[in-house]
Amino acid sequence: ENPETGASGTVDVSNSTGGGIGDLRFANGVEPASGYAKVGATYTATAAANIRSRPGTDGAVLGRLATGQRVWVPASVAGKPWFLLSDNGEGQGYVSNALLKKEAIQTASSCRMVTQSVETPGSGSASETYQACKGKDGNWTMTRV
Repeated sequence: ENPETGASGTVDVSNSTGGGIGDLRFANGVEPASGYAKVGATYTATAAANIRSRPGTDGAVLGRLATGQRVWVPASVAGKPWFLLSDNGEGQGYVSNALLKKEAIQTASSCRMVTQSVETPGSGSASETYQACKGKDGNWTMTRV
């Protein structure tokens, strides 16, 4: 807490490796698919990739991933080779699963979910959630969920 500004915050850490997709919101222009399978993991782009509005090459391009960029994948599209990407609990679009590689550091025992919340008088509250995973080298890597 900061008595000068009135701001306060909390940090919650859980052993969960990621939430479900039931409460996921979608960014403007992103179309929900007809079905999903839970993934809940961090992936890295193996090549530059388009982020599309729907799962398929006919979807509008909403953005791009750079080679090596890390992303959170809450779900795959049922029956299609596409992953849904999200950031801060909001679906950002779809990327072909052939262009993403699952990060090897993910194990249930080495990952935690970290949620930080800040409340500021006059501005309301804000929160962000990250997946924090400990690598074999002992370093923690965080990916915004």
